[in-house]
Amino acid sequence: MYLIPYSVVQIFNAINIFIQYPSVIINILIIYISFRKVNSSLPRTYCLNISIPSLLCSLHQIARDITERTVFKDHEETSDPTYTKIVKVLDTMLPQSTLNLYLFQTTLTVVLAYIGFSKPFLYKRLTKTRAISYAFIVSQALSWLLAAGSTVENFSLYPLDDDFDRTALCIHTWARAATQLTLFAVMGLLYLLTIVRLTMYACRTQIYSSGQQSRWLILRSVLIYCTPPNVFIAVGVAGSYCSAVILTLIPVDRMFFVSTCTPVKHVAEQLITPRLFVTSLSALFAFADYRKAITSMFSEIVRRKKKLFFVTARTVSS
Repeated sequence: MYLIPYSVVQIFNAINIFIQYPSVIINILIIYISFRKVNSSLPRTYCLNISIPSLLCSLHQIARDITERTVFKDHEETSDPTYTKIVKVLDTMLPQSTLNLYLFQTTLTVVLAYIGFSKPFLYKRLTKTRAISYAFIVSQALSWLLAAGSTVENFSLYPLDDDFDRTALCIHTWARAATQLTLFAVMGLLYLLTIVRLTMYACRTQIYSSGQQSRWLILRSVLIYCTPPNVFIAVGVAGSYCSAVILTLIPVDRMFFVSTCTPVKHVAEQLITPRLFVTSLSALFAFADYRKAITSMFSEIVRRKKKLFFVTARTVSS
């Protein structure tokens, strides 16, 4: 069995802890801009649904790190078992629900952006109802449901003595993995269709209406946003599959897969925090409304600094 060296794991842990702090700042900034600077739109709805869970996940990781460095620093082995159990549940539930939410809501957002560009009248009918809001709510519920399944898997002890328990565990484990693989495949297909549609649109020379141009920009922004996180998601989906293989196969069959699957699973787990960070960071640069808001905020800060500098200089000179 080939595992990641402990020194590499330590480096990953240090990087993950460090990333949490800028992640908190970025997600708070996204939430602030969404409520104060950006009008209601598909990108705004998506960014809020992603940034709030990501913020909670980062705050939990920071709180856990601070607690372990202070309260339980000198007596790790005698730590409160209730605290340990709660932390283990949150360590699985919060990151997994956020990652599942990315899969669900990115797929949903790409679908809606694609419909908005290719079928604008259908998109208008959808926006006039609560269908889109209900879809995002359902994706939230499904994300937490899959995260609960992952938590059950992590707390399951292998081997299981009861055949019924083993069967139930196998069914829900492979159902979770199949759902994640299906979502990734659908998102990948829509990703390719979007590239084709955007390329065809860019090659045309006729003048388009401002509405169609706006929908094209939104679709392009969604495509740009999806690209960096999807590199990490591919590793995450592979890790999800490997986790299902390791957990559900009997020992004889499992040995053929474990030497390859175990490192992939560990790498996927270590990349959870960078994936969430890249997901949040991409939103600030992919969507035009957020880029404009950030530029406006920094321009205002610079203007005030210059004004304060000139006032101070005049006061000193006088």
